[in-house]
Amino acid sequence: MSKYAKILFVFAKRFSEIIDFAILGALVIVASFVFVLFGYDIYKVLFNIIPFEEGIVALLGSLLMLWAVAELMNEEIKHFKGAGFAITVFVSIALAAMIRKLLIASLSESGEKKAMELAAYIFVVLVLGIVYWLIKKNKQQEI
Repeated sequence: MSKYAKILFVFAKRFSEIIDFAILGALVIVASFVFVLFGYDIYKVLFNIIPFEEGIVALLGSLLMLWAVAELMNEEIKHFKGAGFAITVFVSIALAAMIRKLLIASLSESGEKKAMELAAYIFVVLVLGIVYWLIKKNKQQEI
């Protein structure tokens, strides 16, 4: 490499590390806020501020967000230690979010439009499940 290419490479590597630290710091802040949201959702359910069914769905949503942030933080920490990009985490988060969306949609009113919406969510969950399975199967074959 030329002298300028080495300088650019070192700069890019350090800048990338700064970005990774910023992402990890942002995830810590988001996790704190989501943890507070989870506690607030528990408060709303315990003191009947919202109906119980709505509260359970809100709790599941907050818990899902907390889980997603924790997974992303764990993957970012692994990335700092030299691990590669983990696409399975993003697919699993998308899968969990779509399952939550499907649960919420199934609790709302019925109708032809709602049936089409549920069918679309089921299709997306199926596709994400297949993608997740294929990625996991491919990783197992590499090992």
